Amino acid sequence: MQKEHSTIAFYVDMIYRLQMKRIAAGYTQEELSFLLGYPPDQVSRIEAFDTDALVLLTDLSRLALIFDCTLLSLTPGYPISQQKIEILTDYDQDSFRNYYTVYRVNAGKPNELLYKIMEDKIDYTRQNENVDAITVRLQALMEKLIGDGYFTKGAEAWDIYMDSQEQIKQRYPPRLLQRVIQSYVLGDLLRLNSRQEENRITYYNKNGSGR
Repeated sequence: MQKEHSTIAFYVDMIYRLQMKRIAAGYTQEELSFLLGYPPDQVSRIEAFDTDALVLLTDLSRLALIFDCTLLSLTPGYPISQQKIEILTDYDQDSFRNYYTVYRVNAGKPNELLYKIMEDKIDYTRQNENVDAITVRLQALMEKLIGDGYFTKGAEAWDIYMDSQEQIKQRYPPRLLQRVIQSYVLGDLLRLNSRQEENRITYYNKNGSGR
């Protein structure tokens, strides 16, 4: 799938860095959107240079925490190029991989390849055999957090994810927490509300109290 965009050279470099760090960290686009507190397709739109889904300064601070890196490593070095350029993005996939290719469009000349990224698709059938056990532990932890008033003043996905890893003493895929939280917001349990505040999704106790 190909699409042309108008952007600046600085932004192309930054999106390349963010995408490489996401893939190296093992997060899917949907998982990173969840940790940033956005709807599921936000990172996909950012990486596709959707002009309605730009990276904010607050996103960079959060991404530096998520990727355990410095802010400087997420952005191009000086001098910062504000040159406006036309680019062509091309998304392709096969049974095992996703391919993201970005070209610079030069009038009257062949397109210039800026970068190409390959991302292996996650085979969930071969992932950690402890998925069910972790999910049960997360559900028990959520019950405790709700009972202790953790969500009374609101909590964002990244904070819940970090606190839960500390509590259960295990690193796990963010998608597991995402599913558990959704069961409390939209599923059978219905003990949490989600609100969008300053463009981020925050979770609260449904009845506004600790229990």
